[in-house]
Amino acid sequence: MPISTVTFASVPSAPSALGLPVYSTSGFDILSVLARVATRPNPTVTLGPVDLTSSFVVVDVRRHDHPIVYCSPTFCQLSGYPEREILGRNCRFLQSPNGRVRRGEQRQYTSNEAVAHLKKSLSADKECQTSIVNYRKGGGAFINLVTVIPIRGGFSDARADEDEVVYHVGFQVDLTEQPNAILEKLKDGSYIVNYPPQTMLHPLGELQSICMGSAKKNFIPPLVMSSHLKAILQTSSDSNSEKAEDGNLNHPLSLSLLSHLPDFFLVVSLKGAFLYVAPAVQHVLGYTAEELIGRALGDICHAADVVPLMRELKESSTWATPSHGQSDSSKSADSDGKPKTVDLLFRAQTKAGVHVWMECRGRLHVEPGKGRKAIVLCAR
Repeated sequence: MPISTVTFASVPSAPSALGLPVYSTSGFDILSVLARVATRPNPTVTLGPVDLTSSFVVVDVRRHDHPIVYCSPTFCQLSGYPEREILGRNCRFLQSPNGRVRRGEQRQYTSNEAVAHLKKSLSADKECQTSIVNYRKGGGAFINLVTVIPIRGGFSDARADEDEVVYHVGFQVDLTEQPNAILEKLKDGSYIVNYPPQTMLHPLGELQSICMGSAKKNFIPPLVMSSHLKAILQTSSDSNSEKAEDGNLNHPLSLSLLSHLPDFFLVVSLKGAFLYVAPAVQHVLGYTAEELIGRALGDICHAADVVPLMRELKESSTWATPSHGQSDSSKSADSDGKPKTVDLLFRAQTKAGVHVWMECRGRLHVEPGKGRKAIVLCAR
């Protein structure tokens, strides 16, 4: 059977060989840069998955003042600046509400320690990661988790360029928005964390056997625990003393939970003074509960976060009571008459002197019959 001969049209050479930006409107080969990030030897910072929804910029360190030569669309959305106002600028413009920061000047609106850490690491061509307060166009502040990866080797074949750092690729995550996104998923049950059961069941099982007998060893009634925690977080002014007496708050199981939970509970006044701190605080901040009683949140809070922290505490005191003449001060409360949820995000100084991010969520509690107010929080 004769075999027919088919003549195929010649495949044209790739336009990129001519140096023409056919597929890239910016003319920047971002795929090559991201490939170097993914395949870099001996990474010291774990990035995790990176896709086209990630916020990142590419900085050319060979040019004066290290200008941004590429920014992802998500970075434009995060910062509020259009691409034309980003390219050619140094990244420090995000460190001021007005976008104007001189090279080498003392930072007024963000942490000088974080800026110094970035500068020191990048001067040594080292990967680095830090959280820093940045500002969107218009002056809105957000907490930015910045990771910078130095990229070595130019696009030429010269051996002299192999070890030279030519680009810094900076990735950004809005830490102010990310916890809110997780909490939204928590509400509808779409956010699931699989904690290993061995971390809690063993010590609590032993405690349960002591308190309730060997027949119930290794058994912890989840309803009792969850209702207790829910009562702490959602106590409102209509609670009465009879409900408070339903359970023994000094039960050994309750005390063990307060000592060993990965999160810790605290009660503060409307001015931030510590009224109660669970023993588990020592695992997070290094302080014992006794060392914090008599102090205030402002004493361990980063100086740049004190003002918004105290403002949030003050606003939490609004309370909607079912009265005929409801005042304007109670408009920020929930529609069901309960105070709004308190959500604090700030940098706290540990006993070792290191600043760590803390998130505290809870509600205002008004003591029945006396009207004394305090804020009950769960912190991590």
